[in-house]
Amino acid sequence: MAGEFINLPVDGSFVAFSRAGKDQTKMAAYNAAKAGVDALIRTFALEARSRHVRFNAIAPGLVTTARNLDQIKPDSTTKWAAISDVVRVATWLAGSSSAGITGQVLPVMGWGI
Repeated sequence: MAGEFINLPVDGSFVAFSRAGKDQTKMAAYNAAKAGVDALIRTFALEARSRHVRFNAIAPGLVTTARNLDQIKPDSTTKWAAISDVVRVATWLAGSSSAGITGQVLPVMGWGI
């Protein structure tokens, strides 16, 4: 560790974004980047625990956004997560109610499990 987190505040929370679902073909860079996010979250959680700083990530599945609707053109979005679902999880992870959770990647899949 050798001081990587020397300037990190005490008692904090960091929330990153990963991805839910399976790896997809023709997306090697994206798949590798999100796997890297997951590994960094776990590593940073271990390294920052002495300062009581939590590192977690949210892994959203399909989220109902204008861009997704335009690009994917689904027949139905009833199984998709809403933006508000993702926001609620991010707010919870950043707050004190999730004080015992660190190093985790939480899927937010809506009803599309």
